[in-house]
Amino acid sequence: MFYLTTFNKSGGGIFGLSLISVSLIASFPQTLSANAVDAESSMPSASVAPAPAKGHTVTGFVSDESGDPLPGASIALKGTKIGTVTDLNGLFSLVIPADLANPQIEVSFVGMVSQTISVRGDKPLNIELSYNSSDLDEVVVIGYGTSKVRDLTGSVSRLTARDVEHSPMTSNVASMLQGKAAGVNVMISSASPTSPISVVIRGQSSLSGDGQPLWVIDGVPQYSSGVSGDVSNTLYNLNLNDVSSIDILKDASATAIYGSRAANGVVIVTTKSGSEGMKPTIEFSTRLGWQSINSNDFKTMDADQYKAFSKQANLLEAFRNGGLSYFNKKYMDESKFNLITTSQWDMSDIADMWLPNAYYDGHDNYWDAMTQSALAQDYNVSLRGGSKTTSYYASVNFKDQDGIVKGSRSKYFGMRFNFETLVSEKLKFGLNMDASTRRADNKDNMIDKLIGMRPDYPMYNEDGEINTIDFYTKNPLVELQDKNHSDSKNFTGISFLEYNIMPWLKFRTTLNATYSNSDYDRFNRRYYSDDTNSGSRSNSQNYVIVWDNLLTFYKTMGLHDVQAMIGSSMERQSAKSFSASGSNFPDDDVLTNLGSAAIKNSIASSKYNSSLVSAFARVQYKFNDRYLLTGTFRADGSSKFGKDKRWGYFPSGAVGWIMSNEEFLKGLAPTLTYLKLRASYGRTGSQNLGYYDFISGIGSNNYNGEPGSYPTSLGNNTLQWESQSQTDVGVDYGFWDDRVRGSIGWYRKYVDNLITSRPVPTSSSFTSTNQNVGAISNTGLEFDITVSILRNRNLSWEVNFNAAHNKGRLEKLNGVTTFLGGGAYENFKLTEGSELGTFYGYVDAGRLYQNYEEALATMPINPTTGLPMNYRVTSWTEGAGDVYLVDLDGDGKITADDRTYLGNCNPDVFGGFGSTLIWKGLMFNMTFSYGLGGKRYWVAEASKFGGVNVYNAPTFILDSWTMNQSGKYPVSTHYGMGQNSTFSNRWLHDASYLRLTALNVSYKLPQKWFRKFLVKGIEASFQATNLFTITKYPGMDPQGNFNSPTALYGVGYDYSSYPPARTYNFGLKFTID
Repeated sequence: MFYLTTFNKSGGGIFGLSLISVSLIASFPQTLSANAVDAESSMPSASVAPAPAKGHTVTGFVSDESGDPLPGASIALKGTKIGTVTDLNGLFSLVIPADLANPQIEVSFVGMVSQTISVRGDKPLNIELSYNSSDLDEVVVIGYGTSKVRDLTGSVSRLTARDVEHSPMTSNVASMLQGKAAGVNVMISSASPTSPISVVIRGQSSLSGDGQPLWVIDGVPQYSSGVSGDVSNTLYNLNLNDVSSIDILKDASATAIYGSRAANGVVIVTTKSGSEGMKPTIEFSTRLGWQSINSNDFKTMDADQYKAFSKQANLLEAFRNGGLSYFNKKYMDESKFNLITTSQWDMSDIADMWLPNAYYDGHDNYWDAMTQSALAQDYNVSLRGGSKTTSYYASVNFKDQDGIVKGSRSKYFGMRFNFETLVSEKLKFGLNMDASTRRADNKDNMIDKLIGMRPDYPMYNEDGEINTIDFYTKNPLVELQDKNHSDSKNFTGISFLEYNIMPWLKFRTTLNATYSNSDYDRFNRRYYSDDTNSGSRSNSQNYVIVWDNLLTFYKTMGLHDVQAMIGSSMERQSAKSFSASGSNFPDDDVLTNLGSAAIKNSIASSKYNSSLVSAFARVQYKFNDRYLLTGTFRADGSSKFGKDKRWGYFPSGAVGWIMSNEEFLKGLAPTLTYLKLRASYGRTGSQNLGYYDFISGIGSNNYNGEPGSYPTSLGNNTLQWESQSQTDVGVDYGFWDDRVRGSIGWYRKYVDNLITSRPVPTSSSFTSTNQNVGAISNTGLEFDITVSILRNRNLSWEVNFNAAHNKGRLEKLNGVTTFLGGGAYENFKLTEGSELGTFYGYVDAGRLYQNYEEALATMPINPTTGLPMNYRVTSWTEGAGDVYLVDLDGDGKITADDRTYLGNCNPDVFGGFGSTLIWKGLMFNMTFSYGLGGKRYWVAEASKFGGVNVYNAPTFILDSWTMNQSGKYPVSTHYGMGQNSTFSNRWLHDASYLRLTALNVSYKLPQKWFRKFLVKGIEASFQATNLFTITKYPGMDPQGNFNSPTALYGVGYDYSSYPPARTYNFGLKFTID
C-alpha cells in the first residue's frame, strides 16, 4: 500500500491537492510510463512506514527559490517504502536504515522541479526547489479517475487553487469561470446577491433547455445547479475557500463517461483534503468589501425633466390624435378641451389645459434613496493535517453580502469535513460531509419600480405616511417593505471504502446522499387605496442518493501502460413541494399569515421520483510513452422515458500522439519541449424533459361542489434521448522548456432528437406536447496560451490568453415542422440551416419620418375607397418622428413578410486574458474578460417608444422627436404612437466589450519572521473587481440582465433589471501551526 503526496502553492498559501492511494494510480498514466521505476519502489508509503530502529537520522530544510520554506514537500527514501513530509517551517527528519547502501532521497513539490539527493553522513541538508513552468505533470480529474495533463486525449481545462483565490469576492464557483477557459462562455446577469449566472460550454446543445453543464462536486452530480441565483442553487452553497481545483471537460472523450447528462459538458469540482504526516494547521481568513453601482451612466429623468417631457408628449399626442387619449385625460382638462369650437387648432391652443393635480412638487431622488454602497463580508476558518494513516480537512465559513439595491441580501453559513484513513494495509475508508444554509432577500424588481417612479411624486405624504398613489405607480418604499424571503438548508454526505485486491487492482464503493430544503415566503403590500394585498408560502425538498462501484486495473508491462476501469451506478432522485397563497389580508404588518387571508387563492402539492441505472467502462493505453488510446462506454437507463425508450448508449474513442518524444524531433529540444496531437469522437446525451413527460397527466377539479378529474397534459411515450455526437481535434504544445505552452482545437457537435414543445391536433384537446423535432450543430475553434516571461529566484511574471469562436446551426427538422418561431411576437425564426441565436425582425431605414407628407408618400392607396392606407398594416397611422421601416418584399406595405434576419446575439470571439507578477512576497494579478461581436436587444430602451404610460423613463428619451425634432429617437408619448417599439434592428446594439474582471494585490510577510511564534504566516490582500468596461453598448451592461438562456436567442435580451457594481475589498489570512 503506497501513497503519493502532492501539494500546490498559491501566493503564500499552501493548498494540498490530496493524498492519493496508489489504488487511484490507475488514473495516473504518468506512473506507468515505459521508463518509470516500478510503482512499489518509487513512491513513499501511504502509512509512512517507520524505518528499522537501527540507522541514522537525516534532517533538512526545503525551500523555494526565494528561500521561503515549502511545507508539505514530499520526502521519499528511494527504493524503499520510507517517507515523510516537511512541516510548516519546511523542516523534515528521516531515519535511514543502517543496511541501506548509498541512500538517496527524492524531494518533490507540485509545480516545482523534483530533485534526487544522495545522503552522506548526518549533516543537515539545505534543499532548494526551482519552479517548473510546465503544467504537463499536473494531475487533472477526468471523471471516475485522474490523468496527467501530458497523457490526456480529451479536451480538459483546469483551474487551480490560485485561480480560485484570485476570483472576485462576490463570485461563486460558476461566475469565477468567466474568461478563464477557452470555449466556456460565462454570463453574469447583475450584481444582485441572487443574480442568475449562465455557463455554456461550446455552444447551446438543446432548443428548450438552459444549456448548463453537469456539475460534479467531489463525485456527486448536482441537480440544483441551473442558471437561477435562487437559494436552492447548489453552486451558491459551495464555499470557494474549500475548492482545490476545477476541471472542465469539454469533448466527448472526456464527458461520455457521464453519458446521458454530459451533452452540455461537465465541470468537476474537487474540494481540499488534508495530508498524511502533516501537522495540524489552522488558517483564518477574512475579507471585508463594499460595492458601488456601475451602471454605465444609466440615469432617469428628474422632476423638471419629467414635467417638460410629459407636457410635450401630451400636447403632441392630443394634436396627432385630434382628441384626448386615456392618458391625456390624466393630465389635461377634458372640459376645457371640449370648448374648442374649431378644427383649425394646434398645440398652442391646448398648452394651458393642465389639471390642477396633473403634476406635483416632489423632488425626491428615488435612486439615491433605494440604492446604497453595499457591504460584503467573508470569514473562513480551516483545519487540516494528518497522522501516518489519516488525513483530514475541516472548515467553517460565513458570508454576508448586501445588495446595492436596498433590502436585497444573501447570508451563507457552511461547514465541511473531509476525512480519510487506512483501516488496514489494504483497506481505506473516507468520509466527506458538507452542510450549509443560505438566506436571501430578493429585490430584483426594485429597479423596474425606480425607473418607472414619477420623480415629481413625493416619497411621503404630509402626515409622514408613505405616499400610495394609484394603480399605475408603486412607490419604491412600498416595494422595499414587500417580503420576498427565501431560506435553504443543504447537506451532502459521501462515504467510500477502497480495497486494494492486488498491487494492480483495486475496488471502490461510494455512497452519496444529498438533501436540500428550500422555503419561500412572499408578501405584497397594498400600494394604492383600492389595492388588495397578497401572500404566498412554498416549500420544496430534494433528495438524491447515488451508489457507485468501481473496479480499476493498472499495470505497466514493458513499453505498455494499461489502465482499465469498469463500474456501475444506481441513482434515485426524489422531489416534493407544497405551496399555498391568499389575498385580502386584514393588514400589511401583523396578520400576514395565510390563515388570515380572506380569500384562499390556491393550495397545491406535488411529489416526483426518477431513477437512473448505469454501467460504464474506460480503457486507457499508452505505448512507448508517446502513443495514446482511450475508449469509454456508458449505458444509462432512465425512468423519465417510456418503457421502450429508456436505455441510451454512449461510446467514445480518442487517440493521441506525443510527437515531441519521437527521435526525429529530439533535435528541436529545448526549443520544442512538448507537442501532442489528439483526436476524439463520442456520443453523449441529455434528459431534457420532466419526470413524467412520457405519460399523460391527470388533475382534479370540482363541478357543482363534487370532486372530479380531467386530463392536464398529453404524454408522449415515443420520446427519445437527445443524442449528441462530437468530434474534436487538437494540438497541445510547449516551447522553450514549456515557458510558452497552450493548445489549439477544433470541434463539431451534432445533437439529434431535440426535445421541445410543439403543437398537436386540436382533436387531442391539447395545444402542444414535448416531441423530438430535429437536430442542431455547433462548430468552433479554441485557442489558449500561457507564457512564463520571467522565472527566477525573486521575480516571476506569467501572462495567459484564451479565445474561442462558436457557430451554432439548426441542421434539420422532422419534416412536419418547417420552422421554429416566426410568430407575431417572436423575435426569432429558425429554418434548416439557420444560425442559432439569430434575431428576426424588421429592417429600420436608418432615419425617422421628417414630416407627415413623407409618411403619406409611403402609404398605399386602398383600391376600393381611393384613400391612403397605413404603410404598416396596423391601426396606427404613421406621422412625423415615427420609425421608418423598409418594405423588403416591395408590395408597398409593411407586413410580417418584411421581416428578415438581423444579426446574432452570440459573440464572434470571446475569452479572457490575465497577468500575474510575483516579486518575493508581493503578488500582483489582473484578469480580463472580453467578447467581440454579437448583438443585444435592449428591451428597456425599445419599450419606452411604445408608450411610457404615466411612468418616468431613462434620460435618453429627452433625445427623442418628442423633445427635439433632430433627436436620435422616435416619438414617444404616454399612450404610444406609431408603434415605434416594433422590433427592428434599430433596437439592436453591438455588445462587444472588454472588462477588467479582477485586480488582485497581496503581500505575504516572510515566514522567517514567525518561526518562534504560534502564528506562522500573515498575508494581506486587496482586490477590486469590474473596475472598468470598454464598450459601445448603451445599456447598463453589455452581457448582463438576461432572462433564461436558450439556443433560440441565448442571452441576447437585456431587461435592465439590476445594475452591475464595482467591488473593493481588503483581506487578511493567518496561518497557525
